[in-house]
Amino acid sequence: MSLHSISFESPLARIKIIATDRGIAKVLLGARQIDAQPCDEETEASPQVLRLLERAQEQIFGYAQGELREFDLPLDITGTAFQLAVWEAARNIPYGRTCSYADLAAELGRPRAARAIGGALHVNPVPIVVPCHRIIGKDGRLVGFGSGLDVKARLLSLEREAVAQSAPDV
Repeated sequence: MSLHSISFESPLARIKIIATDRGIAKVLLGARQIDAQPCDEETEASPQVLRLLERAQEQIFGYAQGELREFDLPLDITGTAFQLAVWEAARNIPYGRTCSYADLAAELGRPRAARAIGGALHVNPVPIVVPCHRIIGKDGRLVGFGSGLDVKARLLSLEREAVAQSAPDV
């Protein structure tokens, strides 16, 4: 399986998207993650993969500008059945909203699995697309984000501001 990537600066952070011929495999945020994850690009990307990378870049850039709220990208991610369930549940958290690890665990019918939820979110291969930044501590604190809490805070702030700007005046 060939991996291909595109890197770019966004208003949020430096971003690298890695794709296969089946979909987006990874989204890396910030120099720390990008430097730790080299992408072996031995073959030239097909036109299909190039279009997918460009579409992903456009969508993530639109998100970073507060214009896009839902992603429409094929994903090529793997994980355990539990991880996949956690990532899918995270995708269902509405734009601009948050929930706690405990709330997500309860929603999945595993009320005592808050730490396991955190572990699954920590290895989420496609942050932003699977919005693990929307999960916060039970007390409302920002905790546990692989790209750093500063990036998590920027993502949540971006969403809050976009929601506030689109709210009708009363």
